[in-house]
Amino acid sequence: MARKHDSREPRRPLLVLTSNEIETLYFQQMRRDCRFANMSVMQKDPQTTDLLQMIKEANRLRRHNGYASVWCITNPVDLQMSPVQHQEYEAFAKKRKVSIVYNNPGIELWFYLHFGVPSAGMESAEDVISGLRTFIPGFESSAAYLSGDEGKQFYLRLFPNKAQAAINTDAYRQVVGKGKWGELYHMSTNMPSFLTDITQQCGRCYVSRGQMFEQHTIS
Repeated sequence: MARKHDSREPRRPLLVLTSNEIETLYFQQMRRDCRFANMSVMQKDPQTTDLLQMIKEANRLRRHNGYASVWCITNPVDLQMSPVQHQEYEAFAKKRKVSIVYNNPGIELWFYLHFGVPSAGMESAEDVISGLRTFIPGFESSAAYLSGDEGKQFYLRLFPNKAQAAINTDAYRQVVGKGKWGELYHMSTNMPSFLTDITQQCGRCYVSRGQMFEQHTIS
């Protein structure tokens, strides 16, 4: 019997451009564990200091390396940015096939939302990390922690709570209300919609417990 031909088109190459090392480690782990072969992860140039510069850098990388699209992982600690700038640059980014993903004050908020909903708006990464330690004692937002055995355990805790994190994101938006980010009360994180995009572009992620502890080389 003739072998069936797989008529599915190859997945388009995509880039996740991060703002710092913690974001880089998180998305590299995602790429590895979910076997997202068409997704590359790269950290922005240290000279890129504001949102517009990052969009331009992402666009250059997209054109020079043939990426179908790029996601910029942003936060107000590593970049000069504001809600107004998000509005101004959204159309500029879209035309260049660049999507903006935001975590305010940082990706640590997204980690927190896997376990609970803050009772008040988180003003700093330190506040979020302190809160995270009530769920994950000893948690450190550092490369040493996330690259070691404790980090592997931490990723294992995150994965099954992804759906709950999306629910908690909506709840947290109501907590934040119209704080210092004005009418854009939703500017806490848009990670849930971003992960939906990843699923559409890279496929569904199936991770077993054993797979989480496999050793891979991240290219």
